[in-house]
Amino acid sequence: QLDAQSPWRWQAIAFFTLMHSCGLRTGEARALLAAQVDLDDGHLDIVGAKARRSRRLPLTDQIVEILAVCDQRSQARFGAHQTFFVSAAGTPVTAAAVGVIFRRIWDQAGLPRPTAGRQPRPYDFRHHFAYANLERW
Repeated sequence: QLDAQSPWRWQAIAFFTLMHSCGLRTGEARALLAAQVDLDDGHLDIVGAKARRSRRLPLTDQIVEILAVCDQRSQARFGAHQTFFVSAAGTPVTAAAVGVIFRRIWDQAGLPRPTAGRQPRPYDFRHHFAYANLERW
């Protein structure tokens, strides 16, 4: 549970679960339009991402449920919104905000931070997704 007054209170689980379960880049999750998320059919469309490539990603029932709760709460607070994830002002979330929230969650969970080398970052979910797929293959 995230201790925050912003929409991240209900969006964080959806945002980071989506990155982890679908291997999304941070920018892809931030830019995801509400119209690109089809909760009824259980998929989302990433349009014009890196190298202008697009792809359709299937969603498990569990992910659909998490995204549906997030969407309901966002609509209740902001009404219709263009991007799926929104800031407190109702605008798309920024890259800086994602990093701040990730670090806040990490610290609130009581996870240790490395004293040397790279710090944990949201993009590491993409690396884990790729690694997990290779292990399954």
